[in-house]
Amino acid sequence: MKFFLILVIFNMSLFSEPILYKNDIKPKYFNSVWKRQNEVDFRIYYDVEQEFFDIYVDESIYTIGFTLSRIEADALIKTIEKYKKWNIKASRKKITLEKEISKISVEKTFWKASHGDWNFSSQSIISVGFFSQTATRHQLTFSFPEWTSNDNRYMTVRPETLYFSYKEALKLKKILSKTETSKFIIESKKRAKIESEFQ
Repeated sequence: MKFFLILVIFNMSLFSEPILYKNDIKPKYFNSVWKRQNEVDFRIYYDVEQEFFDIYVDESIYTIGFTLSRIEADALIKTIEKYKKWNIKASRKKITLEKEISKISVEKTFWKASHGDWNFSSQSIISVGFFSQTATRHQLTFSFPEWTSNDNRYMTVRPETLYFSYKEALKLKKILSKTETSKFIIESKKRAKIESEFQ
């Protein structure tokens, strides 16, 4: 019993902060100056203990972020599954469509400009949509409302809309799945145990 207790405390201390989970998803935002979509840096950190996803996006001016709980991640997975069905149908019928699929609640939001301080705001909503560039190319979109800082109502930001290709949307769905996060937890604990031997 004593050994088990020590092991639990040891494991909790290894992951006191979220750790980098994935950074190979490549959504885009629309650059109004160049009139084209450009890739953004999109990083997902995972809190092993609380099962939260912290997602960071580097825009042209701001770094913005939001937190998904396990429940919210599951809701997003279902939304992406619906996007996949719409994609197949729209491509088969050769039509274009711009329509909201669903709204996803997020635990918290945060942002900063360049090397400035972080601003935090409370729960918010992401509008997840379906956007056709052509009759055969349909993207998944994340649209955001304006966020207001909890500490200063004059500090606000409205994140750029994110555009995910079909491939990137399905990759995001897989990454958020319980199967993938379970694999990540096992691998992370093994790595942390090995690293703890080299103190």
